[in-house]
Amino acid sequence: MTTALLAVGCASALGACGEDDPAAPPAVVEERADRRGPLPAGWKRVVNRRAGFSLGIPPGWTARGARGATVVRSGDRLLAASIAADRSEDGRELAPASYARRTARGLQGYRRLRVSRPRPARGSRYRGATVTATGTFARTRVRQAIRVTALRRRGQVTYTLIFFRTARSPARVYAAAIRGMVRTFRAMPPAG
Repeated sequence: MTTALLAVGCASALGACGEDDPAAPPAVVEERADRRGPLPAGWKRVVNRRAGFSLGIPPGWTARGARGATVVRSGDRLLAASIAADRSEDGRELAPASYARRTARGLQGYRRLRVSRPRPARGSRYRGATVTATGTFARTRVRQAIRVTALRRRGQVTYTLIFFRTARSPARVYAAAIRGMVRTFRAMPPAG
């Protein structure tokens, strides 16, 4: 599933959507690392020092860095996730519901992309929102189900966790893994 690679840069590709006030530069708050929570049995921790986050992934799943993000794949390769950080003005200040919806609507290469209304991201340590979407990826003609979760540390960063799966694979198969990844997600300052 190559669509996760397309989403890696989607958070940074969003256009400016806040109001610019040259007289009042945005205040940047110093980031701190949050204490890592426990992982479910058999899970492993994945750390992206460059983007500044960590999370747990289930047994048999893989993770690798790609263009400043982390791409995670399920063991059966029917689900892929792209996790990234946005420290731009939008990432620091835009409400998670708006951020998640704009990120989903900004996904490239989809036909008939339908995006749901945002709902709160449950189980996360951070204020967040989730939207779901469906659409056909034009290059492969595969209908996909997409979930975008935006987690924000106000004044610092918004993290996006974008999950892609074929629409034919049941959501319930991956629900516990997705909940676990959101629950174990922790922020940290980016390296250098």
